[in-house]
Amino acid sequence: MINTILLESNAGELSLLAKITKCCPCLVVNGISSSLEGAKALLEENQFDLIVINLKAPSFVDYRKVLENNEIETIYVSYSNSQALIALQSRAAEYLIRPISDKVLINAVEKVRGRLRRKEENIKKKLLFDNLFGKRKTDQSIGIPTMEGFVFFSTSEIIRCEGLQKCTRIITTTKTDIISSYNIGEFKKLLEPYGFFATHKSHLINLTFVKHYRREGTIILKDNSSVPVAKRRKGIFLKQVVHP
Repeated sequence: MINTILLESNAGELSLLAKITKCCPCLVVNGISSSLEGAKALLEENQFDLIVINLKAPSFVDYRKVLENNEIETIYVSYSNSQALIALQSRAAEYLIRPISDKVLINAVEKVRGRLRRKEENIKKKLLFDNLFGKRKTDQSIGIPTMEGFVFFSTSEIIRCEGLQKCTRIITTTKTDIISSYNIGEFKKLLEPYGFFATHKSHLINLTFVKHYRREGTIILKDNSSVPVAKRRKGIFLKQVVHP
């Protein structure tokens, strides 16, 4: 099943929702919004695979700001082709012009399913490569940018990172919480080679601090803090930490 959010100008009409429900049972719409602000709030609280955008006055440039550092797939629906180039340059899965036939919508969803499968396969290949060739780096001191300058920590001192909109909170073994001007996406690039894992779009953990994993999708760390694990990340996480 593909966890989906619907962004529609007239959410009360639910016209596109009705068509999705009829034609694409593999899509589970767990979030509906009629504004970019509402969609942003939903994305911050939940993990979605796909967002379907249906706006009468489309502005994909504004929408891209909402999707900053989010790997969600997109199907963009419009009433004209005026923003098709922007949508495709932004790597949207599909750009559809209304009215949409059932066949066109089904084909777009199948394209999304293929993209999601390829992402999953690429993640598995990367994990296999890292395990085979020992890509993980050793402990190292890194500079964390803050409003005042830089604070230096050893990667082994960092327990986890938590995304706070465009900033990131870093929790360390010294009980010092640092607010960095880097977003969580930058920390993923910086710390994943040192044994860190993104459990969720807003959470990055040091795997050496994992204490418990609860099947409902929560990880308890050695400082007794808990972080959520997105549904699509559970299998990948277990392959990282559970050895046969």
